[in-house]
Amino acid sequence: MYTAIVLDESCRDVMLKSFHGKHHVPSGWVTKAHHVTVNMGPWDEKLNPKELMGKLVGLYTGKLMMATDSEHGVIAYTIHGLPSIELTDGGRRLVNIKKKHPHLTMFHAPDVKPVKSNHLLEQAARLGGREAADRFGLRYDQGYYLTGSIVEVNK
Repeated sequence: MYTAIVLDESCRDVMLKSFHGKHHVPSGWVTKAHHVTVNMGPWDEKLNPKELMGKLVGLYTGKLMMATDSEHGVIAYTIHGLPSIELTDGGRRLVNIKKKHPHLTMFHAPDVKPVKSNHLLEQAARLGGREAADRFGLRYDQGYYLTGSIVEVNK
C-alpha cells in the first residue's frame, strides 16, 4: 500500500499525447504516468491531515530524465515545488511529500521496475550539474500542470 496523487485520466491523456509529439520512447516500453507517491504505506496523518484524502491536487513537472540506455531504462519527470490543493476561500493548501525526490515515472523498459526512477534521481542529485545531465539525460522540458486526487493505493 502507498499514498499517492493519482493523475486524472483526461490530464494524463493530454500529457502523454504532447509528450509523444516531442520525444521518442523506445518501442515496447511500458507506459506508467499514473501517480506521484506521497508516502509508502497508509495515509500518514503526521504528514497530511486526513481531510485532504480524495481532494483534487494540482502539481507542476520539473526536469525531464530520459535514461533510455539498456542499463537504466526509465523516463521520469521531477516534481517542481510542492503539489497544492485549491481551497474554497481561494487559498491553497500544500501537500507534503515524504519522498526525497518526488517524481512521476512516465515510461520504463519491460525488464526494469518503475522504482528504478528513485535510484536514478538519487544518483543524479549526488552527481549534480553537467555530469548528471550527461549520464541520466536530465534536461529542462516544457513543464506540465497536472491534476489528480490524493488517495491510498493498494498494490
